Formats: sequence, C-alpha cells, structure tokens
Amino acid sequence: MDQKLILITLLIRLGVVAAIASAVVRSRYFKSVLFRNEIRSTRQQIDIVLFVGIPVALGVWVRAVVPNFKAADVAFESAIIVGVMGGRLAGVALAALCAVPEFWRHEYLAFPLNAIAGYVAGAFREYAANREEIWSFSPMVDLSIYRWIRRNFPRPRQDWQVAFFVGILLLQLLREQVGRAFPNRVFFLYGDNFWIEAAIYVGTIATVAIPIKVWNATRIELKLQEQEKLLLQARL
Repeated sequence: MDQKLILITLLIRLGVVAAIASAVVRSRYFKSVLFRNEIRSTRQQIDIVLFVGIPVALGVWVRAVVPNFKAADVAFESAIIVGVMGGRLAGVALAALCAVPEFWRHEYLAFPLNAIAGYVAGAFREYAANREEIWSFSPMVDLSIYRWIRRNFPRPRQDWQVAFFVGILLLQLLREQVGRAFPNRVFFLYGDNFWIEAAIYVGTIATVAIPIKVWNATRIELKLQEQEKLLLQARL
C-alpha cells in the first residue's frame, strides 16, 4: 500500500469514528445507558454494542467490497472503545458482530484478535480506580507522557491512563505481528519505514480516544444542564 495513501487513510479513519460517535450520542437512550454510573445490566451492554457495532460492521463490509477503501474499517479500535466503555462482554460482543464480513473475506484471525482487544479493554475498565480516568483519556500522547512524569517522578504510583495507552500499543503490536505471520487472515495497516509505522500506532491511539472525547463533551454538557436546573430550583 502506498505510504501517502496510508496517511490519508489514517486521517479518514479519525473522521469515521468521530462521525459514528457523534451520530449515536444523539440518541437519548444511548446517552442514558452510556452515562449511567451504576453497573450496567447485560441487556444494556448489548444495547451499547448494537448502537456502535452496527455502523462499524457496515464499515467493515464496505472495506470488504470496495477496493482500496480501508479507512471504513475501524472494528479493532471500536472493540477497544466499547470494551473500555461497556465492559469485557461488550467488547467481545462487538468483535463478534463485526466478524461476519471478516469471515466472508477469509480473515479468520480478525475475530479472535478483536475479541482479545475488547476483553483486555474491558479489563482496563475494571482496573480503573475512578471512572473519570476513563473519560479523561486523551489522544495527546506528549501531554499524557508529560503528566505521567510529573505525577510519578516525586512520588511513584500507578497511572491508569498511561497503562491504557501502553496497552493499546501492545494490542496493535500483537495485531501487526499476527498479520505479518499470517498474511490475508487479518486486516491491518503497515508501513515500510519507521515514521509511517509510528503514525499508524499514533493513529490507533487517536482513533480510540476521539469517540471518548466526543461522548465526554456531551456528558459534561448534560451535567452543566442538570446543575443549572438545580440552581434554578434553589433560587425558586
């Protein structure tokens, strides 16, 4: 694949995930399920999978039938997103939903890799001491590393965001190594030089982080509206 085309593909993928995240968050029911603080039921986790997974699966199908339109496939990153937002079951379920077009393309290793990614992301969700750490995950790699150094240099401690950041990189590395070992059995992007490879890994981080940022902006807006209502009631 042409190296310039890879960079264009990475940019389009950011737009794809932003569009999906912006579209699904317009639903009141999706917001009520996604933003609830209590433990979600199995039904609610499946609802999150359906809201996000259906457009993602359609993107996988488009990539399978349209030559050279690889930007439509964000199944791997979406499994991580749904896993960290909905839990391990949700992450694996989204991988299963996207598996049909992948099997049609004989990409038999795509489902297990996506399922692993979703499960690991769900485990990171349970590992988080505070749900706000998940919502504040940022695609700004340099700022995340700087924050980690500033927090841990004087007093070493665990940092969920840096751990999740490294976990995404390791999952992408696993995906790439499996793809190189078993050609045409899993979809992945790869570059011929260091900078293109670095762009792919950074693109994976950004593709995961952007939907979280979109949803978090809506969550903050709803919180501000609730606070305004409470303030108005207090004045009355």
